[in-house]
Amino acid sequence: MKDCSPPKAAGAGGCKHREGRPPASGDTDRLQRKIPYNAAMGMLLTGRRVPAAELHNWGLVNEVVPINELDAAVQRWVDDIKACAPLSVRATKQLALQTAQLSPRQARDARLPAIIAAVTSSDALEGPLAFQQKRAPVWTGK
Repeated sequence: MKDCSPPKAAGAGGCKHREGRPPASGDTDRLQRKIPYNAAMGMLLTGRRVPAAELHNWGLVNEVVPINELDAAVQRWVDDIKACAPLSVRATKQLALQTAQLSPRQARDARLPAIIAAVTSSDALEGPLAFQQKRAPVWTGK
């Protein structure tokens, strides 16, 4: 999850080409996997700062809010994530990171153990039970 704030001032980019230094933070390999190739190369080769709204259009950030709404936006994201079963969220994040560069078959094989662990947990039983009882689930992370 990424948040940029405020919309008119926040942004990304600005590597130090004009100071004779290339990007050293891993941007050259990661950025072109996250946004369209030409947009990434434009940022990387020119060092141009990209406005937050443009980063949002590319899908590089989830939400752009004014600075005075930042705390509320972050809290919304936190609350949405906390409403989910922790083992399920952990497995999803782990799988997304581990399988991003794998073939579909390799990704399928890699995700099976994490899925089995999540669906055989106490939390996997708590979700449907809470729904049936019309109450909020009480996640234990077990």
